[in-house]
Amino acid sequence: MKRLAFVLTALALAFACGDDEPVQQEGTFRSKPSRVVGAVTGRVLDPLDQPMAEATVRLALPGGERIARTDPLGFFRFRDVPVPASLLVRVEKADFTRAFAHVEIEAEAGDYPQGDEAHDVGDIVLFPLGDDIVIPVRTASQIDVKVVGAHCAYRPTFVVRHPEYDPSSPISLPAESAPGVLRCKGAPRLDMWSAFDGTVEILVPAQDLDGDGVLDHLGQARTLAARELYTAQIEPIVLEPRRTPGAPLNVVSANVSVVDHWEPVEPMHTLGAEEPAEVVFDLPAETHAIWVEEGGGIWWSRVEVEWEVEEKRLRFWKPGGWKRGLRYNAVIYLSPKGSHEVLWIESYFQVESSGEIEARAHFVDVGGTGTAPANQMIWLRFSEVVSSLGSGSISVQVDADLDGSGEIGDAPYERGSETSQSFLVFPFGTLETFFSFPVAIRAGSKFVFELQDTWLLNTSGEPFSLSPVTLEARE
Repeated sequence: MKRLAFVLTALALAFACGDDEPVQQEGTFRSKPSRVVGAVTGRVLDPLDQPMAEATVRLALPGGERIARTDPLGFFRFRDVPVPASLLVRVEKADFTRAFAHVEIEAEAGDYPQGDEAHDVGDIVLFPLGDDIVIPVRTASQIDVKVVGAHCAYRPTFVVRHPEYDPSSPISLPAESAPGVLRCKGAPRLDMWSAFDGTVEILVPAQDLDGDGVLDHLGQARTLAARELYTAQIEPIVLEPRRTPGAPLNVVSANVSVVDHWEPVEPMHTLGAEEPAEVVFDLPAETHAIWVEEGGGIWWSRVEVEWEVEEKRLRFWKPGGWKRGLRYNAVIYLSPKGSHEVLWIESYFQVESSGEIEARAHFVDVGGTGTAPANQMIWLRFSEVVSSLGSGSISVQVDADLDGSGEIGDAPYERGSETSQSFLVFPFGTLETFFSFPVAIRAGSKFVFELQDTWLLNTSGEPFSLSPVTLEARE
């Protein structure tokens, strides 16, 4: 069974199926191919369902990018696409919006499409670009002002007609501003966009209009329908003065790192497993909620915390203690005491290491062969966050007889040979990295590592070395 799915998450990596071996299916006997391929097809249309010829379609694969152009009927086709795979499709044409989507093609055991067997992504509709959207901006006292940091988020900027896809993620672009005017550029043409229930969300952050370094006016978020923009006069954005005079809450001290305007103002702090996070403000504060995630790299999960406030001091902690060797992100929603204005700050920290980091290696065994085919991604997962120091890499060899000679070290990539693969651990820390070999590796094989001009550090800043790891097969 083949399944074509669309997702709007970060691009995953593709996995190939296993080595040649017989496959029995529905009374027939055929050989399982070592490289499973198919085709990706689709069609590009305008909002009037007219085909768009000569549109550029880009297909991003883990090994590189392919480019095709639509034919006079708007169709495109990419041949010999390895499956299963996670792909990024982008469609572009001058004077039209762009389309992009992550496409996941999944194959199950016994499912081996070949050659031109097509996985159709459906009809992709692009909108012609229209005029800028211009919105008046003024204060409550009717003074025209120029704002900074505003964005315009459009939804949708394209449509894919496929039962498993919903292009719900908006495209956000910086707005241009002049005194009394906010200009949203790159908007679709309103008459056609309104037929698809298009909307634009105008996001204006809190402003320092008198330039004294204090945010003196509240921001505003407004959603406008394309139909409204096309048929009615746009009401101005009116910025209200802050209810609380003076500056918002300022952080006086903290044992965690605090983010101010998306820039870290202090280096990463490390807490003990039982140590509460603490932030001290310059004014008494009331805390409404604290959202905390734990993890590292791209792996994060929500955790519940408890907190207490003593006038200007906020403490929060995880019942049972923070998990050693992980990192934490926290968003704190609070108000100056006696104010109805809700503010938020972001903080982050890591927790001291246990001193014992376990590493495990695995691959996704799609065909159930127990062997990672050549060039398949092999994942190396750590039990704690690991970071690197230095400009080098980590080499890896296989402590196994890869060529069946009965000896180890006489074939490329075997331990003791002159050939190895290499990979990196990101300096900012991760729980997982990956590598691959141009030869097949059986589950149960052991990997040995060597650090080359680099050091691995745990969250306590202590160096450690990678012990040999046995390859596991996972479904």
